[in-house]
Amino acid sequence: MTALMRSASLTHYADLATSVGLVPHDMLAAVGLPRSCFDNTELRIPAASVMRLMELSGRALGRGGFRSAPVGHAQTVFFWDGRHAGT
Repeated sequence: MTALMRSASLTHYADLATSVGLVPHDMLAAVGLPRSCFDNTELRIPAASVMRLMELSGRALGRGGFRSAPVGHAQTVFFWDGRHAGT
């Protein structure tokens, strides 16, 4: 059985990805998630795809990584973890 989560978990991803030079829709496509994830917070999407999105985003930048932190019921905040920045 595939674990699913709401696309609301990606609410702040597009802004953060853009701020560090990534193209959010390209990143979604790379892990097989639909563009509508940013428009419809009620879509059920595979949790494994969201994890791959975070990993791929960090690798695409070549340093650091994306982290997510739950901040309340059905809310997640993504942030750039610069502590892992390479030289």
